[in-house]
Amino acid sequence: MLGVTSDTSIFDPASCVAAEFYVSLHELMSMLEPSSGIVWCAVGVLHHACQNQAARHALIHTYKFAPILTRLLGVNIIQDKRIRVLQLLQVIIATTKKKVYIYL
Repeated sequence: MLGVTSDTSIFDPASCVAAEFYVSLHELMSMLEPSSGIVWCAVGVLHHACQNQAARHALIHTYKFAPILTRLLGVNIIQDKRIRVLQLLQVIIATTKKKVYIYL
């Protein structure tokens, strides 16, 4: 449901509900195996959330999603999924003025 909404304000991290959502999503993605379908649904939701500028900034600086996403690149995944993760990282990291290093 979250991935199909056109109202990206629901992803604004200034909202208590959105902040709790990001914390919960981070915990969930950290606990699940990269092969889990839920992880890949979460990647889709994060990609959609990146349409909100404040969310893009918070995903990298506040909630630290980069390490979780790079962990997905370290496993044996199909090229389509690898491209999805790389595109998401590119969108998230492109909004930062600081250098971000990704270690594989």
